[in-house]
Amino acid sequence: MPYNQYHTYTNLSQGNIYNQLTSYLGQISVHEGAMRINPLNANGDCNGWSFLFAYYNGINKPHQFKEIQSYISKWNGNIYSLYGQHGMSEALQKKYGNGIKLFEHTINDLSWFAHLKAKDVTNHKYTQDDRIQHFELVSDNKHTLTNVFAFLKKAGTDINAQELPDMLRIAHQWKNSWVDLGVYSSIGGHALAVYITAEGKYAYYDCNEYNGSFETESAEWVSHKILSSIGYDTQLKDFSLYQFHSNEKSVENEPNQASPEALDVSLYSMNKFINMSLQAQQFDPVHKILSLDDDNARTLVEIFGNSYLHKAVKHGHVELTQLLLEKSVDANAVENTADQTPLMVAAEIGNLKIASLLLQYGANINITNAAGYDAKAIASRHGQYDIVNLLTNDSDSASTPDTLSFSDLFSWDVANTIHKIANQFSREQPALSKATTLKIEDVLESKTIEIPGLESSPNIVSHSDVTPMNMMPVALQLNDTVNLVAHADIF
Repeated sequence: MPYNQYHTYTNLSQGNIYNQLTSYLGQISVHEGAMRINPLNANGDCNGWSFLFAYYNGINKPHQFKEIQSYISKWNGNIYSLYGQHGMSEALQKKYGNGIKLFEHTINDLSWFAHLKAKDVTNHKYTQDDRIQHFELVSDNKHTLTNVFAFLKKAGTDINAQELPDMLRIAHQWKNSWVDLGVYSSIGGHALAVYITAEGKYAYYDCNEYNGSFETESAEWVSHKILSSIGYDTQLKDFSLYQFHSNEKSVENEPNQASPEALDVSLYSMNKFINMSLQAQQFDPVHKILSLDDDNARTLVEIFGNSYLHKAVKHGHVELTQLLLEKSVDANAVENTADQTPLMVAAEIGNLKIASLLLQYGANINITNAAGYDAKAIASRHGQYDIVNLLTNDSDSASTPDTLSFSDLFSWDVANTIHKIANQFSREQPALSKATTLKIEDVLESKTIEIPGLESSPNIVSHSDVTPMNMMPVALQLNDTVNLVAHADIF
């Protein structure tokens, strides 16, 4: 945001550092004999500074970030003083060698991770999610940036002053993580960062502040700083959480995956967080929050468990589905106007793992929806034949008699096989308008079939006629009635 909205900056503020870096670029241009283009943003590189603060915390070197800022801020303005290492800490001497390299490296990093540069890279479609792709472009391959959640992409999901402390407490469940914040007011926008340390403290950073960053255990204090950062009409519109992971075997500062802690937040705030997660189709945070041994979590499952279950099934999130079923959410809960059960949803999208899980927790395969279809019929209509087979085997009538009568051909299991083979023959022999043959091993396996009026037909062959070396389909010629079954709308 514009520096002229604030008093004179000194020390670690981005305004003071901007002046120092700009002065360096002017002097180095004289030495190089050509004017350097200034890649820094005179209106503020708050996105870049916030990202670098989070990065240095993520690699467990927060002090090095302040050392870099301090060195730049204290520069005496003499370009020749940067050719040595005077005033540099031991860590900076090892990393950069001299002041020139430190200045160049900082300018490069800062401009790269600033908002305007990101917009150029993403073709002016920059969002908070692009942080990951942006980081990967210049990563040293030693660390990976992952997204835990990214909210506030939809209208009506702004976090207000009363809700913010609770949202920070919820984010506190993820240690060694970075809350990336975008705040806006009548005087402009600003980027802030809150790093949640391994010890559970909030390290708050505002690049416009005199000392830059502060540590506290108070979510209320951080909220106050955030919402007063650019005026009393400040609104929070971006709220994302990221984690840096080490790609090396020896890991000092990996994100803490310990059991979730108790949450001292309101039921309203927890529900809003879950709804924002579900709206963003981010189910891992929901799983973590609902896993809490917490009265609010239990209440939310009791009230909204059916809705959570349907959304988890629809989007294929196995872990959340299992958690909700373990918490006694009804596997047969009907949630939408079509009277769909979770099993019907899984059948439609063909998620075999979730369908199996639902059956384990008592899902009823015989329930029908508003259109009169059960889960097996829905699976068949959408070509999800693995689900059809699963539901067939789960049925009490799944066992097949040694001898099939003509009427048995109308059962779902045999009809499904007919339909599959019909499709196969349509692909392999496009000239056939109807499937007139069936692979006998697909239909009969080791069984026999009885079709009235066809017993003596020379086209009927036994299973013993099938050999692995026979490349042509061993087939059973069917009459027009059975062909009608194969092409009926019931499929």
